[in-house]
Amino acid sequence: MQTMMHSRFTFPPIDAGSPDYWRDLKRGHMLIAAAHAANASMKAAPEFIIIGHPSKPGFARIRANHGPFEVFAAACRTVEDDPAARAILRANPSLHVGEYFAMPY
Repeated sequence: MQTMMHSRFTFPPIDAGSPDYWRDLKRGHMLIAAAHAANASMKAAPEFIIIGHPSKPGFARIRANHGPFEVFAAACRTVEDDPAARAILRANPSLHVGEYFAMPY
């Protein structure tokens, strides 16, 4: 099996006629799009949530809203674990998800 060298990484040859290649490419783009959506949701989410009713003393509690941040982190880990998504980000240096994928792959 021949391989191509690019900097310090070794990549297998690409068979662009293979249905597996297009399926993997589509999945990679979908994972990146999901990470973009999670990033937008995280930016729009409130930092803190009030639990209870604020007009009743002693019943209102303020809690940090970690949910959107955890969803974004999970989406980013999924992109990192997928070879096709990493290849897409590596091929498009201007494409990134928030500040998370500013590093080269």
